[in-house]
Amino acid sequence: MIGLLALAHPSRDADAAFLCATTADELRDALAQVSDGGAYVDEDSVIAIGPGTFATGGTPFRSEALTTTAKLDIMASWNPHCGGRPSGPPTTVLDAGGVGGVLVIKRPHAFVYLRRMVLQNGNADVGAGLQVNHGTESAYEVSLYQLIVRNNHASGNGGGIYIAASAPPDMGAIGIASSLIVDNTSGSDGGGAYLVISGGYTSIVNLTTVASNTAVGTGGGIAATGSAATYSVSGVIAWGNTPASLRFDVPSTVASSDVDLIAPGAAVTTEEVVQLDPMFLDPAAGDYRFGNVPGLVGTGAPFNYVPAYLDDYPLPPTGGEYRADMGAYTDVIFRYGDDGGSRL
Repeated sequence: MIGLLALAHPSRDADAAFLCATTADELRDALAQVSDGGAYVDEDSVIAIGPGTFATGGTPFRSEALTTTAKLDIMASWNPHCGGRPSGPPTTVLDAGGVGGVLVIKRPHAFVYLRRMVLQNGNADVGAGLQVNHGTESAYEVSLYQLIVRNNHASGNGGGIYIAASAPPDMGAIGIASSLIVDNTSGSDGGGAYLVISGGYTSIVNLTTVASNTAVGTGGGIAATGSAATYSVSGVIAWGNTPASLRFDVPSTVASSDVDLIAPGAAVTTEEVVQLDPMFLDPAAGDYRFGNVPGLVGTGAPFNYVPAYLDDYPLPPTGGEYRADMGAYTDVIFRYGDDGGSRL
């Protein structure tokens, strides 16, 4: 029914071509193999990326396949040599070092699925951390799961993320879940993310923390636009973004979330939305787990489409009496047995 349903099944497709990348050069080669002219461009493919930091060297990691309908699944944070995937937070970091973008994907007619990686320190015109289908007439879905997108700057839209997507009427064009989008800037709209949908059912942002992003235009956290569809934001912490955390240009719903400010735009239906300072533990050090804020514990969305938070801590069963916490992380005080430096 929605794009995030794919995220409920995080294991890799056994029938897909499987490419393993443990160095930056191997990652570039794998992306070339699934691009136009590559050996696997028309096969469903999984690119597994091992742990460590992969420097772009000033040129974004890139894949372009403009006509294929074959699914691309980039699944990072595997063990060395791609011998299985450990639990825990993402261990793969793609780093642009402040020069050029980080990751560019153009695959407008196929499902793109990106998960379990850190995209950081990009500096580009659009979507400096992640750019998907910019400049194309997108006709298919894009899903992100367990991503950290931080410290990126775009002179145009989408400081951290730019996604253009579409979908059939019964599918969601964009799904973002269990992710952290922080400390990104845009010279135009969408400091954290700029999302464009051109069809499909409801696009979802679920169990994600969007904080400390800045846009010169509108939508400091997320600017969501498009046509012929809508957005649903649930279980999200959107806080401390400038000039406002969320901006929608199509009718949308924000539910069971902690949002400081929604900018004027299209009609937005709000349900169980609170305004509570999340007291992030140490944002200067990149720690955006929320502190001692009981109003964020067990008050997130009762229906979730993914099995775990960003750090792989499992979520409660969907639709049960126990509701998820808000944001990308579960409560550190009661779930982890320590206060993590929170203000008790």
